[in-house]
Amino acid sequence: MTNATAIHVKRVLCTSVLATLASYAGNTTAQSTDVDTGIIAEVIVTAQKREQQLSDVPISITMVSAETLQESGIKTGSALQGMVPGLTINSHGSYGGAPVSIRGTSGLGGAEDPVATYIDGVYFSSGSFAVSSLSDIASIEVVRGPQGTLQGRNATAGAILIRTADPERELGGYIRTSIADPMEYRVEGALTGALTDTLSARLSADYFDEEGWAKNLYDGERIGGHRTKNARAVVLWQPNDAFNLRFMGNYQDRVNSLATARWAYTEINPNPALPAQITTPHIPPLPQLAHQVFDRNEVNMNIEPKNHLRTPSAVLQVEYDFGPVSLISITGASEYTNKGVNDSDSLAMTDRQGRNHAVYTGHSFSQELRLQSSTDQAIDWIFGLYYARAQSDMDFHIVNEQLSVAIRQDSNFRTDQVSVNVSAFADATWHISDQFKLTGGLRYSEEDKDFESHWTLTNLTTGALLNQVAFDAPKKNWSDTSYRGKFSWEPNDDVMLYLSHSKGFKAGGFNGFGVGPQPGYDPETLVSNEAGIKAYLWNRRAYIAASIYDNDYDNLQVTSGVPSGGVVITNAASAEIKGFEIEAELRPIDGLTLLANLAYIDSEFTHFPRAPNIIGVQTDVSGNRLTNTPEWQYFLQTSYTTHLNQDWSMKGIVNWRWRDTVYFHPTDQNLPHLRGDSLGELGARFAVTYQPQALTIALYGTNLNDDRGVTGQGLTFAYPQAFFNRPRVVGVQIDKNF
Repeated sequence: MTNATAIHVKRVLCTSVLATLASYAGNTTAQSTDVDTGIIAEVIVTAQKREQQLSDVPISITMVSAETLQESGIKTGSALQGMVPGLTINSHGSYGGAPVSIRGTSGLGGAEDPVATYIDGVYFSSGSFAVSSLSDIASIEVVRGPQGTLQGRNATAGAILIRTADPERELGGYIRTSIADPMEYRVEGALTGALTDTLSARLSADYFDEEGWAKNLYDGERIGGHRTKNARAVVLWQPNDAFNLRFMGNYQDRVNSLATARWAYTEINPNPALPAQITTPHIPPLPQLAHQVFDRNEVNMNIEPKNHLRTPSAVLQVEYDFGPVSLISITGASEYTNKGVNDSDSLAMTDRQGRNHAVYTGHSFSQELRLQSSTDQAIDWIFGLYYARAQSDMDFHIVNEQLSVAIRQDSNFRTDQVSVNVSAFADATWHISDQFKLTGGLRYSEEDKDFESHWTLTNLTTGALLNQVAFDAPKKNWSDTSYRGKFSWEPNDDVMLYLSHSKGFKAGGFNGFGVGPQPGYDPETLVSNEAGIKAYLWNRRAYIAASIYDNDYDNLQVTSGVPSGGVVITNAASAEIKGFEIEAELRPIDGLTLLANLAYIDSEFTHFPRAPNIIGVQTDVSGNRLTNTPEWQYFLQTSYTTHLNQDWSMKGIVNWRWRDTVYFHPTDQNLPHLRGDSLGELGARFAVTYQPQALTIALYGTNLNDDRGVTGQGLTFAYPQAFFNRPRVVGVQIDKNF
């Protein structure tokens, strides 16, 4: 699609949406929310640090409820792709991480992502969100566009806000179990109730075991699954109406296995006196490889790529309501240990091979303190202070067993980094009248990073140290003032239009796979303009939200592979991302719900003259598309609920998610094997519920059409290593509430 055509399509669609909304706005009236009448209920979100109705928030935001997570079979973060417009998540990546992309801005791999993930108000890196178990979750809010003013660091692209389920006063809980083919099973449950008149608690646990969708021809074992154990305790103390204390403690133990393949033609030099591998990464793999992976679900590797992550975390939130103002404190602490190994050559040969193994460790502490007004004033305001300290260590070995060099060698990267972030922020909304609101916010941030690295090169045959370089980098400091300004107009209770202008900032950093005083990367900044509309139609039997945006990046941080192994982060001089999103819900008759969303992203590097390509040669990629960014993406779902009699009810759900072609590298985008073709997946769920026993039995399936493709790539020894989506999954689930 040409730029002119894309712009014309955007104008036509946006004009059509606005005209439709304008024609119906005067006829819509506010109604009480009642699911049985088919009226769409109000949704409460907390993206602006206070509880608000979704339709009143001048931000592009999608809320996924606990019911939706359950009924759509969403077990990990990657399953949200398509359900949320503008969100792209690779299902797998090396060492349990996978990039999360919002509106074309993608995760970096090995560094802090531009999508901030918060669990109960505490920041966590989004790198492992794609494969983390979503167990006993109350809601997930996906906020698109820069959110640095309120959400803080590393939120230039957006934020994912996860809220764990609260304790309840009444004794209750649930047990849920499922089994599916290819072999996987899951058992989860929760128990909640009051401990005293003022204290309540909730305990939950989850065990998920996925055997793996592929057979490894090397040893005949299953590969490509994961096993997760998760346990959580939440305690809520409310001694009076003004005081509220909530503590959440969580422990997750996760093992991920990857079924991968070297996605380029490989030729091994038979002469041991010469480099063992002839560089052919620009040549596509033989057709039989795709047939082996997609038709027979087979891979062939002498090492199973896997990682083992253990991560305890805790969040303490204390709130005191003084009446006109509230004081809120949120304290977070976590640590992690991630051990993994990867088959870097992704081949079955044992005499010449490449592999890497690593141990990542770290811990973090954060403290946020907010003073904010109540919502019944002419000006709603928030003042806050934030502090965070994180330490991360890496011990990474790249083992080259004569794969690309004539000797056996180990290249070892050891790094230690301490990051400290301090910021102050203020945000306010002026209710000019019942119809007009003006919102403004500022955040001043300072971020320090102290980095050390030590690289050694060892001959594995003789044990001799071939080279070593130690580097103690001068401490770097970055500071910035981010801002946002929003104007909204509510002509009536059912329609809201808004304009937004905001700036985002993400600090620079150091490359863990650099040797000595190699250049790090600079901060990136984003200036974003957005216009949107949210409206209820047809007496609140329909809801639509639409937005159009233009994002200009300066020094956009991008990642690329290193021929000798590892990844580096560099800065593109500039990039522009334009697009629009539409979400809609319709309930034409009682019991029937239709959902749809559409996202269009026009992204390009406007100036990137020295991007390293897959073999490390600097290339001008100005005009290329951004990575992990489909041009078009849409989601359709139909659900129908009916009561068979007084005791039995039935619900059926069918959905379809589709995304356009994606590129995995900023360079070499003319090569078909370095991108992922368009993918569409059909899902369905059929459930019956016996009301007297609160018992539900459901049959479900994902990717029922069995569409297969490459969903992500990494670069190992200058060759693309491909990751794939899962084949068709069919299962049964039993829920028992009590």
